[in-house]
Amino acid sequence: MENILNYAGTNYTVFLRSYTTDVVGAHSIQGIVRRMIGDEVVIDNVRDVDFPEIDLELRESIGYLGDDSAGPGAATLVSTNFQSLLEEICEDAKSKASAVSG
Repeated sequence: MENILNYAGTNYTVFLRSYTTDVVGAHSIQGIVRRMIGDEVVIDNVRDVDFPEIDLELRESIGYLGDDSAGPGAATLVSTNFQSLLEEICEDAKSKASAVSG
């Protein structure tokens, strides 16, 4: 996905990263995130969300067109390859969300 979005981008770079942990129990979400990403991470507005909200955020963020001077190539976002990978990312997120929520 990164390569597809970066290929025809202008003043634009993409990186996608997924984090997984087995840490559970009495740890705060802030503590868990800092343990995985590092103490420099800024955490704001922690709240419960349902999968449709996660799905929308992924689609809007990854599919963000940008503006005339920055962003991925417009044709990239409608390409079959991009759409297929976006569906794969969203399905993976759905699977992980289902595993966590039971």
